Amino acid sequence: MSAQTHASHLPQSEAGVIRIALNLGAAGMLAGVILATVNYFTQPIRLENERIAQENARKMVLPAAETFQPIADLDGWFLGLDGGGAKVGYVLPVVQRGYDGNIHMTLGTDKNFAVVDYKILKDRETPGLGAKAKEPFFHERFKGRTKDRLEVDKVPVEGKILAITGATITSRAIANGIKGQLETLEKLAADDFKNIPQDMKEGGKHHE
Repeated sequence: MSAQTHASHLPQSEAGVIRIALNLGAAGMLAGVILATVNYFTQPIRLENERIAQENARKMVLPAAETFQPIADLDGWFLGLDGGGAKVGYVLPVVQRGYDGNIHMTLGTDKNFAVVDYKILKDRETPGLGAKAKEPFFHERFKGRTKDRLEVDKVPVEGKILAITGATITSRAIANGIKGQLETLEKLAADDFKNIPQDMKEGGKHHE
């Protein structure tokens, strides 16, 4: 007996519920097919846009580099080379918990592991407060700093990074994320990246 025939032998209210359920199920299946189709055709475009954004970020955070050589087994890590093939620095990913979720960044350092610049790729920080970490005035506070000079304070203190007003958590998250990756970079570069921990290898978890 079909669902339609069965429904005709039920009280009107129950038959109505069954019809609604069948209609909802059909609508759900159709929506799933539409979403899958859209994703199939748009995913290559999205991936290409992400690739371009990451490439632009590398150029921004390490402008002295002409080319970027991937570091084997480390997803998103690059050695920056000038036009003559000489090392000018490194580019690496940073993921750090902020005020409202993870902050995803690209970090550029010179060959002595000092900060050149960083770029925030994705975050959920508060507009007008933590979101100001994207602005040039805050970037300037990091440039040239090494891992031992990344302490943040709410008030101006010589040698320390002045936090964004009303966004100390975000300010410290940026500093802590950069510091952690600089420490990791120094350790890995000490033996020319020959002893990379298994959990850091390509496809694994970045430092957080």
